[in-house]
Amino acid sequence: MTPSAPQRTPLYDRHLALGGRMVDFGGWEMPQQYSSIRDEHLAVRKVAGLFDVSHMGRFRVTGDSAQAFIQSVLSNDVSSLIHGQAQYNLMCNEAGGIIDDLVAYRSEEGFLLVVNASNREKDLEWLRAHAPADVSVEDRTFELALVAFQGPDAVAGIVSLPRQPAAQLVVQVQGHAPVADAVAAPNQVELPAGDQLDGCLVQRGE
Repeated sequence: MTPSAPQRTPLYDRHLALGGRMVDFGGWEMPQQYSSIRDEHLAVRKVAGLFDVSHMGRFRVTGDSAQAFIQSVLSNDVSSLIHGQAQYNLMCNEAGGIIDDLVAYRSEEGFLLVVNASNREKDLEWLRAHAPADVSVEDRTFELALVAFQGPDAVAGIVSLPRQPAAQLVVQVQGHAPVADAVAAPNQVELPAGDQLDGCLVQRGE
């Protein structure tokens, strides 16, 4: 049986243009490094680094009882989230066993769940099997890009971005650095060489 070709994220061509060393990572062609692992590690620890994590699964959950449904299958209290905020969670089965860990985002339309890439298909199947009739669980993995901006200067870097009209930049809020209120939510993210990426989520890490 011929193995299927690896998937590519929307930023694949950009990785190549920047000299990324591409490897197969769980069925996706992802950059292992650009220069040296040591230099890139220190850059993120001392300043900030941008990571393409578009291989992770992304599910949009909408409907009249979307919040009640999400609340019933996740371990944390999502009712405290406002639009643009996110929360680390465990998705559990009826016996309290852990199915996967994930990040739940609150959006104007409902919720976006970001799950581990290797669990995408089984997580999607489980959610759809347990969702009530008025709740839709839509797989948006291949329609949205996801990048994580991490490091001590990540918040300052995000806040310094020029505000743009039209909006859908989602920033994860963690710990003591709530930045969502300071950031415009553009539907379009400008890339270094003038390229543009529509529908991109930016996730901040500690």
